[in-house]
Amino acid sequence: TPQQISIAGVSAVTEHSATINGVQGMETPAAIYVCYGLANSGTSTNNWEHVMFLGNLAPGQFTAELTGLDTFKMYYVSIYSVGPGEAAWSSVQSFRPQYQGLLYATGFEPDEANPYSASHPIRRIASSVRAAL
Repeated sequence: TPQQISIAGVSAVTEHSATINGVQGMETPAAIYVCYGLANSGTSTNNWEHVMFLGNLAPGQFTAELTGLDTFKMYYVSIYSVGPGEAAWSSVQSFRPQYQGLLYATGFEPDEANPYSASHPIRRIASSVRAAL
């Protein structure tokens, strides 16, 4: 039996946005809600920080663009669907908005890519130099 609602992935992640790729697997159109925030808030739309209503969507693939996200923070997302006589939740997925470009491409961990973090390579070098003086 196909899953009634699922997250196929999170893509186009930037420092302040991400695209959620979902699949509506019910046999008829269903009301689709993308729920997200800084905590996994379970299976109640009332508990999530943000709830985005996408509309009554026909079965198939869809996307939702999340904006206004905080860089380097872990976000959790789940999708809730309500159709005639049935409701379902997707599994929860997590992602972390990150800067794109040189620091990201070098494979640093998120805290290392954040120039304000104590673990950023430049800050670690600067601390070592100060300690040596």
